[in-house]
Amino acid sequence: TELSKLVNMQSAFYLYSTKLSGRVPTEVGNLVELSVSFALYSNSITSTIPTQIGRWTNLGYGLNLGTNSLTSLVPTELGYLVKI
Repeated sequence: TELSKLVNMQSAFYLYSTKLSGRVPTEVGNLVELSVSFALYSNSITSTIPTQIGRWTNLGYGLNLGTNSLTSLVPTELGYLVKI
């Protein structure tokens, strides 16, 4: 996906209230340089939370996937996000 081209993104990723639908691509796990926040809230996402998000060990402020229709429990890999 196009997200794979953002591997050097270092600060924050915000796509909230944009009417996104479908799944969160597993390629988001490649955004390992994110250090502030990741937000996809208030969309129409219907997939599971990718376990690859657990690779964002530098994420220091927040992860917001709320107000979607996610179909799984929170993956245990999110426990690696110890800075948020």
